[in-house]
Parts: sequence; structure tokens; C-alpha cells
Amino acid sequence: MRAQAAPFATRSREAGLPMPHDVHPWNAPGLDVGLVIDRDRQFVQMLRHYRESGGLARGDEVVERLAQCGSRGVPTLARQIVERSVLSFEWRGELWLPMFQFERTDMAVKPGPQQVAMELASVFDAWNTAFWFVQPNPWLKGRMPVDVINTDLAEVIQAARTDRFVAAG
Repeated sequence: MRAQAAPFATRSREAGLPMPHDVHPWNAPGLDVGLVIDRDRQFVQMLRHYRESGGLARGDEVVERLAQCGSRGVPTLARQIVERSVLSFEWRGELWLPMFQFERTDMAVKPGPQQVAMELASVFDAWNTAFWFVQPNPWLKGRMPVDVINTDLAEVIQAARTDRFVAAG
């Protein structure tokens, strides 16, 4: 039986992965109940839409998969999370990663999602970047970026670039 972690420690943090912030989401300054409910709805939406492309995994699960592949890539993954070249976000004290950005065979990070994430990193926070991939995008004729990134990478990069310019004002 696994010992209970400290109140705000997470399995992702225990696995050596950084968290986007260390403020517990329900104690964050200015956070109201409406935002928490909205984030819960968005999380469910992300679960549903990422499912077909590999789903979402907790940070500790990704570390376990890296280990199963014989990779010692935890420091590299941690750096990529901090640099935001790998999509990750925090929800209810856990780090989550969309799995479409990893090769299934060896857990190597795919360059396409990395390029798109870097386009968005300067204007969207980690949550909104992950959510961007599962929203119908007008620049992609209403398709979701996660659904077309493997077939139309150049279009997805251009959509991200356009949304970055729009968001930056």
C-alpha cells in the first residue's frame, strides 16, 4: 500500500517533474468558484477530445512510461516542461500531459506539437495552450488542431502563429 503524500505534494512532483506553479489551485489569489467550475468543464472536454489521439496522462505515468522504454529522459522532460516546448498543464494539483505529442514506441517527443507549442507559449499559459489544441479553429476550417496536426502540420503552425498575433494584439 502506498503511503499518503503530503497535502500539496503530487505524484508528478514526486516523480521529479516541475509543476507550472506551486500555489494550490483553490488557494490562488483572486480565484473564484466560477473559474474552478469552468476549468473542470474544460478538463472534461480535454479528456474527451485528446482520447482519440492517445489521451491525457499524469506526469508520474509519463515518467513510468519513459522508464519502461529504457529512457532516462526525466531531466530532459522536466526541462521541456519548464521551457513549455512540451504541452503540460496543472489540474487539481496534478501535472497532465497530452500523449499525442509523444511517439508511442519510445516516448520521444514529436517535433510538430513542440513547434506549435512554442508558437503559442508567449501569449497563452500552459492551460490555454493545451486547451487550444482541442478547440475548433477557424483557420483550420473548424477542425481541431489535435485532429489534423499529423496530416496538416504547416496549417496548424500557421493557425497557431495567426492566433498568437491576434492574442498579442
